[in-house]
Amino acid sequence: MGFIDFDAAHPGPRIWGVAYTVYRLAPLQGPGNPKSFGSPQEQARRAAALCRAYGTGADAEVIDTVPDRLQALIDFIRDQAAQGSEVFQQHIADGHIDVYEADIHYVRPHRDTLRAAFTVR
Repeated sequence: MGFIDFDAAHPGPRIWGVAYTVYRLAPLQGPGNPKSFGSPQEQARRAAALCRAYGTGADAEVIDTVPDRLQALIDFIRDQAAQGSEVFQQHIADGHIDVYEADIHYVRPHRDTLRAAFTVR
């Protein structure tokens, strides 16, 4: 296992860390995201399996947290860019915010499908 993306690392609620991990590894990303794969049902199965294996105790709540976590990341990127961070200004120029916003708009309408996998063992 490796660690990446420490530029936005900071203390926060455990569920936020789990939500971002599920977002990246399930992955909970729309078909327009080049890192996405699988149907919403497959993504849901993977998200639920990850949470069960990790023992989060969060269960389906993690699905509801993903859009809020991504929005907080967008806000952080914008704030850092506004403060003059060239790294975060480049993230914006590279379209990172656009990708996160698209994925928020993907997760929300698939909420029930994504949550349903947490009830299946």
